[in-house]
Amino acid sequence: MQKRCFVLAVLCLAPGLFAKPPMQTKVTLQHKTRQSVSIQYLLYLPEDYDTKKDAKWPLLVFLHGAGERGDDIERVKVHGPPMLVEKGKHFPFIIVSPQCPRGQIWETDVLETLLDDLIKKHRIDTTRLYLTGLSMG
Repeated sequence: MQKRCFVLAVLCLAPGLFAKPPMQTKVTLQHKTRQSVSIQYLLYLPEDYDTKKDAKWPLLVFLHGAGERGDDIERVKVHGPPMLVEKGKHFPFIIVSPQCPRGQIWETDVLETLLDDLIKKHRIDTTRLYLTGLSMG
């Protein structure tokens, strides 16, 4: 009986050994208004994004606080959804975590350009757009 329980437990845990770890990729967006702005962002796609070709996905945009501004995208992984993805958590939606340039604040027109660009490049359900953040975000 113990042997059967052990074998059953191993079989239940085995799929987790082969699961793909979540990934965030660095992307750069160029935007020009009064001045040219270049922002980097982390992009997380759900693990079955590539297999569900007809699916439209909710989008969560996470805006960090003032302490994570700059040009080191790794700093964005300190809080919120980017931190959770970095720790291995999977989500059933797209997550975008832009980095505000050093000495600047979040500009609405830059964020609108980012959103338009994301909708063009990815299968996003435009009826399920979510914005969250902390402090300055």
